[in-house]
Amino acid sequence: MKFLYCVLSVFFSTLVFAQDESPLVSRAKPDYVESGFILKTNVLNVIAQRPNLSGEYFFNSRFSMEVAYVSGFFKPLFWVEKYNYKGLLVRAKFFQDWVEPGEVSKYFGVYAGTLRKSVYNVKKPLFADEHVLDFTRNSFRTGITIGAQMIGKKRLVLDAQTSLGLGSYFKYKPSPDGPAVGNYCDTQLWVSLGYLF
Repeated sequence: MKFLYCVLSVFFSTLVFAQDESPLVSRAKPDYVESGFILKTNVLNVIAQRPNLSGEYFFNSRFSMEVAYVSGFFKPLFWVEKYNYKGLLVRAKFFQDWVEPGEVSKYFGVYAGTLRKSVYNVKKPLFADEHVLDFTRNSFRTGITIGAQMIGKKRLVLDAQTSLGLGSYFKYKPSPDGPAVGNYCDTQLWVSLGYLF
């Protein structure tokens, strides 16, 4: 009798525990974003006068991959040289919690990509030496990202992120008087709007 009581106690305890834990086990309910594709653009690129287009795919509710085409053109400011750039970037995003429409989802990411940069000196700065800094360089860059993303009830997406990394030039055509440049600090600030398909 005691043995039967122990067996039944263990059975019902396990059943109660399973019921208590079921919200965690089946947390990825239909309200959470299990999969989907987001098409978006960085609205801050209006400053750079060139388009920025990104595609992001959710493999599950806590991991996504983003591929972006970036480009930009900056006009001279005072005596600072103007330059344009373009490149590709791949970013892996790891979300802190399950992504749910209507909720802000924080994430951490890592990225890698290429960037082709052309710099044109417009006029010599005061108190500067005589050389001009005109060059076209290709580079590889990698770094980390932190951000927050919200998917609205009507599938509109707002994504804000900042990134910090290191870029390295691997092929370039310097001007005869231009200095050789190796590495550079890669910083990014994105505020993207998009739509979840």
